[in-house]
Amino acid sequence: MQLLSKEKDEITVSGFAEYFQVSQKTIRNDLKEINTILNQNQREEVLIQSGGRINPPENFKESLSLLLEGDFYNYKLSRKERRQHRQ
Repeated sequence: MQLLSKEKDEITVSGFAEYFQVSQKTIRNDLKEINTILNQNQREEVLIQSGGRINPPENFKESLSLLLEGDFYNYKLSRKERRQHRQ
């Protein structure tokens, strides 16, 4: 979330997946969870555009306090990620 608010260069789902060493599905699930919280608080959502480009809203920094209160560790890991996590 903090990277989304600070990053000036193009952000992509695949770039985040590589950076955090998780699957693209995990990044998309996290973004879905972020958007759920934003939507519940009548805030603009993060868009995923063609090519997996992530486009946070202009006012995303203002929403950080809402997002940092949530527990984003409840998402489900893929089988591959669970294996990697155990090692």
